[in-house]
Parts: sequence; C-alpha cells; structure tokens
Amino acid sequence: MESNKVQLLKQPIHKDNRGRFVPIKLDGTWVQSNISLNEGSCVLRGMHLQKAPKQQSKMVTVLSGRIVDIVTDLRVDSPTYRLTEYYVLEEGDCVFVPKGYAHGFFTLTHNAIVNYLVDEEYSPEHEVSILWSSIPEVVSIVDRFCITSLQDVSISDKDKNAITLQTYLNN
Repeated sequence: MESNKVQLLKQPIHKDNRGRFVPIKLDGTWVQSNISLNEGSCVLRGMHLQKAPKQQSKMVTVLSGRIVDIVTDLRVDSPTYRLTEYYVLEEGDCVFVPKGYAHGFFTLTHNAIVNYLVDEEYSPEHEVSILWSSIPEVVSIVDRFCITSLQDVSISDKDKNAITLQTYLNN
C-alpha cells in the first residue's frame, strides 16, 4: 500500500471456541512484522519514526483489545505538517501510517495485542523517539482516554528519555 495519507481500514477476525485468527494480506512491500503484547491499560508506546533514508510506512492492526492510535505529520512539505490525529481502534481495525509520521499508541484495555507491518527494516541509527509529553495534542488525547491519572501511564525508559518535538524540529 503506497499512499501519502493516513487511512483507516478493517481486517477480518475469525473467532471460534479456540480463540481468534487474523489473516493479514501482504503485498510485497512489507519487510517486517512487529507484535506488541501489552499487559495493562494505559500503556503508551511512542512517538516513533525513522529518518531518511530508512523511513517506514506502517500498517497497524489491533488483534485483540482496544487502543488509541496516534499520528503526527512531520513532513515539512505537507499541508498537514504538525497535525496530530488519533483513531480509536478495536479488534480488526487497522491504520496505514505513511512515511514521515511520528506514530504511537495507547492501550485502553488489558492484554491488547497490536501487529504492525513495516516496509523498511529497523535501523537504530535512523530511529527517532519523540517525547510524547512534548506534543500538546498527544497529552490531551492521553488525558482524555486514561481512566486514572497521567502519572499512571506505563511507558518505557527509552520513551521517557526521548527528545522533545522541538529538538527534533530544530535538527
């Protein structure tokens, strides 16, 4: 899938007495599949992107549970530059995130399972983690959906120590 805009899609989820089965069609552009298993609610992952020449598009699919998927357009030549959007996703919902967007998600349920396909391999030297709390719209979104307080958000040390959005924009 090649596109310059975020797209909301639906994947089929087949349920029976054993559980769930989710077939995800691949079109040859995807090079890696990442699965995120999230034990608690209020788990925040992001905001992440990779810089050129290793930029990634992502196809994010919820396999189980509910999440709020968050994207911020960081393409300087885009009419939606710095626009932050969010999508509440349930089982089978997916979002296509184009290259140049910072991406993250926030779990609304315990044991949310998220699969995301990427069209470029992970490259540590091109990876950027932007501090979620440095993007006011992201703070507002997390605050709106977190059933406790922002102090209860579960976040990795790497994301806690990420650079601010302003630092990223100044480089």
